[in-house]
Amino acid sequence: MKINHLNPIVSSLPYVFDQFVNNFFDEPSLKKSIHSQLPVNIQESDTEFSLDVYVPGFAKDNIHIKLEKNILEISAKSSKTDTETNAKYIRNEFIVRDISRKFTISESIDTNNISATYNNGILCVHLPKQKQTEALVKSISIS
Repeated sequence: MKINHLNPIVSSLPYVFDQFVNNFFDEPSLKKSIHSQLPVNIQESDTEFSLDVYVPGFAKDNIHIKLEKNILEISAKSSKTDTETNAKYIRNEFIVRDISRKFTISESIDTNNISATYNNGILCVHLPKQKQTEALVKSISIS
């Protein structure tokens, strides 16, 4: 009988990866694994952060973005139709459920100019950085 000593380490890798990703992006909730949340790619440029959120199977009208204080929440609600059909499924794998994800955003984001676009199942949220203004130099008289 061969015993694999690496099995506990290998089996814990998905959990370790999830925790790393969640901690790196400072998400407020670590209760769900990354696989049960909206998958996201995060990019940074000199002028903005860009979140590409994978939301296939959701209509644009069923996707909502909410900013409350410094928490950005992206949620998608399924549009379940309750119409009865006489269809008999042999296999039904089209399971669409309500899903959401929250991000803590920094003070460097210009929250007044956040925008989003949706195309082919990808929601792109643009988080522009606040422009750094140079401090004006002026003399202050002493009275």
